[in-house]
This record gives sequence, structure tokens and C-alpha cells, in this order.
Amino acid sequence: MANLDPALTDALNRHGVFFKKKVLLALRTIDNVQVLAEEMGFTFGETRVVDILAQIMVKKRRVVFAIECKKVFSKRKTWVFFKDADTRFRVARELKGETNTSKLLTGNADLPSVCSEGYELDSSDTKLADPNPVFKAGSQIALAFLGLVRRRIKDAKTLEKKPDGERLIPVIITNAELLVAQSSFEDVNIATGNFERDLDVASAQSVFLNHPSPSPETVAEDFRESVEEDSWNHMFKESVWVINSGALGTVFNAEYLDWVFNDY
Repeated sequence: MANLDPALTDALNRHGVFFKKKVLLALRTIDNVQVLAEEMGFTFGETRVVDILAQIMVKKRRVVFAIECKKVFSKRKTWVFFKDADTRFRVARELKGETNTSKLLTGNADLPSVCSEGYELDSSDTKLADPNPVFKAGSQIALAFLGLVRRRIKDAKTLEKKPDGERLIPVIITNAELLVAQSSFEDVNIATGNFERDLDVASAQSVFLNHPSPSPETVAEDFRESVEEDSWNHMFKESVWVINSGALGTVFNAEYLDWVFNDY
């Protein structure tokens, strides 16, 4: 066995493979968490890849997580999120028999904040705020997740043992520090659109991101249109659970995940 050239190892460090492998190791050390697969491709309009498929049993029922691992490449980068005007989020998409349903829950103080959008902040000398990294990660996992759900719906039609309340949740795991804006926006100057004092923020282990995910033009029939539980303003959004990688042991346990099977 030989050592790789340090410059080549550094080149690999510019990608997310080592971060994903570490997340895999961390998940495998958590009681009741089972890693099902790595690098699984699913198609919903186009083919997208789920980095990790994992499951946990909560109240004797199966919860499947479709996970996107998102590494930020500097300790000076954080993600800041803004709370959604609508505090409801989709807890999960549920498969029961050959049907699928949607479970919505109104956020509360005991749950992570429900957010509408996020920005990557660079606190280096450049002082930049960029929505694209968060939006692209949300779009990536939302489409891959919808491809997974559609695949499971099709599989259920041929399975002898049908899904019995299996719930599926899209997840982003990142090493970015997560912040949530706490200020009221009365201090926004409506003429300039600028916030005219320092923004109040709070650190968070995780947030729910209500990410817009319209039907791709190439999808002739979107299964979400038949879900009666969804209101029109939630039908084409996916609630992505964004988790800081330092909190995996806290959030991936059956006691913490009790909200997944609350009555709605």
C-alpha cells in the first residue's frame, strides 16, 4: 500500500467525498440507524443521486431518509435561514399499501424552525451572501427524493408485502454552521429594501426548509397532484430537513423523532 501524493489528496479534499464517508461512519455508530445504500440514482424529470439512504424504526414503523451531504469548504462559511410566513411543513411522505399520503405539521417551539430560504455567508474579507449553494442543494435532494418516492409507489404495486405506513423524508447534512434570522423586519427600509441594523440570529442544530419543487416539464403525471392531504401552496414544495453534521447523534434517535408520528 502506498500513500497518495499530498497534493492529490488535497485535490480530493476540494470535493465532498471524504465528508460523505465520515457521515456514513457517524450514522453507523448510532443505535437503531441502518444505512441502506450509497449513491443511489432516481429519476423524476431527470436522474439525480441520493448520497445516502438510511432508515430508523420509530414506534415500530419505518422512517427512510434520503440524504444529500453538502460540504462547505471554509470555516468562514455559514448558512443563514429565514423563517417561512407559513409555519406548516411536510413531516414526511407516507406509503401505505399502494397509496401515498402527505403528513403536514404546524411548527412550534419544540421543533426546528420552518424556513422559506437560506443563504451561504462568507465571513472572509469578501463578505458575500449567496443563495445558490443552499438552493441548489435543496433542488438536488428534492428531485432525487421525489424519484425515490415514485419508485417506491411503483414497487408497491408488485410487492407481496405492501408498505404499511412507511415514511420518507428528504435530508441535507452539512458541516456549515446553521443560523436562523430572529429579527422582525420592521427595520427594513421599504424604499431601499435594506435592513438598517445588525440582523439578530440564533444558532440551530437543524431547520426545515420548505423548498419549491415544481413538476419538471418531462414528467407527464406527477403523483403529488393526487395527494388529497396537501393544500395548493404545499403540493409542489418539499420540506427538506437541513441538519448540521455535529448534531447527528442528537437528531437521529427514536425519542427525538417522536414528531414524525405525531397525530396531525
